[in-house]
Amino acid sequence: MMVRLSRAEQQELNRRKVLTAAREEFAEHGFHGTTVDGIAVRAELTRGAVYSNFPSKRAVYFAVLADEAERAPSATQKPPGITVEGALELFAAISIDPLPRSSDYVYQGMLQLRSPMLGIDLIPELMSDESLRGPFAQLIKFDAILLGMALEALATANGSVPRRWINTAECVLTMLYGSTQLSFVAPGFTSIANILTVCSHMPTAGLEEREWAPPEGMSTLDVAEVDESWDPPQALDIVRGTSARLEVDGVVAIFGVDRLTAVEALVRVQPPAGHLTVVIVVGDTAELSALARLTIADLTRSLRSAFPETTWPRFDVVVDETRTVATACGIGTMDNDTEAAVRISRGRITSRVLGPLAGHSLTSIAVPSPFR
Repeated sequence: MMVRLSRAEQQELNRRKVLTAAREEFAEHGFHGTTVDGIAVRAELTRGAVYSNFPSKRAVYFAVLADEAERAPSATQKPPGITVEGALELFAAISIDPLPRSSDYVYQGMLQLRSPMLGIDLIPELMSDESLRGPFAQLIKFDAILLGMALEALATANGSVPRRWINTAECVLTMLYGSTQLSFVAPGFTSIANILTVCSHMPTAGLEEREWAPPEGMSTLDVAEVDESWDPPQALDIVRGTSARLEVDGVVAIFGVDRLTAVEALVRVQPPAGHLTVVIVVGDTAELSALARLTIADLTRSLRSAFPETTWPRFDVVVDETRTVATACGIGTMDNDTEAAVRISRGRITSRVLGPLAGHSLTSIAVPSPFR
């Protein structure tokens, strides 16, 4: 007997059909050569069914790339680096390993490549739309925070004097993104070995590091004490590639995609034993949610392979596409500038704060060293 699917199950089935068909269309024709009609035909759905799941072809493209990043297998069988230089060299090697080395590179099958951008058309699409460039800049800065925190932890574990490493991370990411773009238009311009050497030597390059300090002129926000039930939904922690630990007591901080640089202020005052979940929300656009998933997942995949697990960022990261986590936290209106935080204690929401640097206000009562 045929089992009748619920509306939600049918919607999810159609969504998967669209993504599978789109992945094949983009691989064969590239972003600009692919049409929504072509995706619909390959998926054996109507054009309307595609648009009922995704508002635009670009939203489908970003979703395909995000899925590729999140579902990718382990990047390497090599052990993680035990020094910052070794970890950075391995991180860079994983990031650029699949890039074209010569001019006989064939465009077809491009989406099977593993690169920081997961596709030659991504950066041109971001450049063509001003509404995407600002959020993408925040996402890359957030990637630098994640990588910088891992570098800080590894350096400190090896006995170095604690210091901020985020500027170093920014330079490494600049090198890798630039190398990726250039490899598609001028493959073989420079050797992969040279790129790895530059990245591994970045810690000794004498880069000026801006030390972190509490934001100037910041006034502590009022924290509302509450007593509300906490029923956390299932969510993916993109840092570890596993279920987010939302059931654990601690702080859940919600950030709009335009406010991601404020995460550092929260992380710097996070108690070493406290649990933190960073939740990212966006305005009414499926493109930004998928772009956030893609940008963070691609970095963390390389980070998990290149750095020892003990040095991974101590907080979970969730891209809240459906806003179920933020809603469970009692946050109503959400947009790209949202900042809010709640404290979970004994399985209940016990406090909430809304506004700029909300998470910092909630956790800064006990302030540890400005470094890990």
